[in-house]
Amino acid sequence: MRMFPSSEPRITLRQLKYFVISSKHSSFRRAAKELNISQPSLSVQVQKLEELVGVDLFERARSGIALTPIGRELLGPATETVRSAESFSKIANFKEKGTAGTYHFGVTPLIGPYLLPWIIPQFHRNFSAVKLSIREECPQKLLEGLVEGRIDILLAPMRLNRDDLISTPLILEPLNLVMHQNHDLASENTVTKGHLKGHGILTLDERTMLFQEVQKLCLDSGATLKRDFEGTSLETIAQMIAMESGISIMPALFIHSGLANRKEFCIKAIADESLQRTHYLTWRASSPLQDIFSSMADFFREEIKSRLGKEVTVLH
Repeated sequence: MRMFPSSEPRITLRQLKYFVISSKHSSFRRAAKELNISQPSLSVQVQKLEELVGVDLFERARSGIALTPIGRELLGPATETVRSAESFSKIANFKEKGTAGTYHFGVTPLIGPYLLPWIIPQFHRNFSAVKLSIREECPQKLLEGLVEGRIDILLAPMRLNRDDLISTPLILEPLNLVMHQNHDLASENTVTKGHLKGHGILTLDERTMLFQEVQKLCLDSGATLKRDFEGTSLETIAQMIAMESGISIMPALFIHSGLANRKEFCIKAIADESLQRTHYLTWRASSPLQDIFSSMADFFREEIKSRLGKEVTVLH
């Protein structure tokens, strides 16, 4: 018997994607901004999806939207469907074009601006068919983007021990003590943790991994974490140091990029404390691009070793 296509409306992948993105933001306005569409268009598609499944997926209020109980149950299957479809598309594109394409590369603000300018220009010359779309976010946001498929590969100072992800170490970056040249500790030939006792240490806000590392140092050394000022960037912290408002712990690549040649700053390692952090490249274990990402990691290591080998240690 010959079968004819059904003329009944069907759920579309676009509607499922709109549902997933809207649930993430709890706001049609913010979701529409991420999707680069108008809010009315988004609302119409979500409403059509609700009509097709016969249930309300969201509770709507002036303050925003919230998933209904059935909406929460359907979010998981919808997310998996969208992710599988995007993976299918990437595999098909990879088979057709090989390494060519745009890869979404996530990086934290404390490493991206101070590392990528040294390696990305040469990367594009060597991998001319590859375009990197770079996105800066905090580590947790990057992880969410990677798991949800919005990011293909990320660079962050954390190893993600998950079965669905692959992490490979890239570099070991020292963290050094930075102070004004007029500070008491600047005249010390060697600075130890004991020297820090009673001193106020500036740092970034507690959402950053650097905050956690500085907080631990303060607890171990008797230094004071200056909570009356938490900078939003390393540049802001550097300005405070330049005004003789405290000392700080800063990553070597930032120091190399912005402070090393400025006479008002004094930079010292803490002799009895191994302050350093490891940066990892991470991608999904299910990605069809694993061989490419491994090649990218090897290329990054070679470029970093030749250009920044005195500042960081390359890991394999």
